[in-house]
Amino acid sequence: MIKSSRAAYLVLLLITITLGLIGRRLSFVPLATGDALWAVAVFWGLHLLTPKARTFRLALVALLISYAVEFSQLWQASWLVQLRSTLPGKLLLGQGFLYTDLIAYTLGITGVVFVKQYLFTRSKGSSTGQTVC
Repeated sequence: MIKSSRAAYLVLLLITITLGLIGRRLSFVPLATGDALWAVAVFWGLHLLTPKARTFRLALVALLISYAVEFSQLWQASWLVQLRSTLPGKLLLGQGFLYTDLIAYTLGITGVVFVKQYLFTRSKGSSTGQTVC
């Protein structure tokens, strides 16, 4: 299993970003996959900043951030529209509100919680099976 550390979270964040960017270039990958990976990247980024934080708390914060960014797309201030027209703005803030993105974020965060529990679980003796999350 993987040791819980900033280096591990950085690697997972970079892998997630890479997969998300590659997925956007492949026509057979559903757009919702990129949205789910965006929320997962938020989760790993939060873990990178606070590696000892509880998984479920970070999952909730990542989900709230993802939802907030999605709902912010309903706000059409001219400076914000201009920012979203740039590549970094488009990748970080999106371009248009879709309720299906909320579903993708929820599925992505749910999936990453299970992945994290699996990757970062260590047995402390054969009888206890405690986790270090």
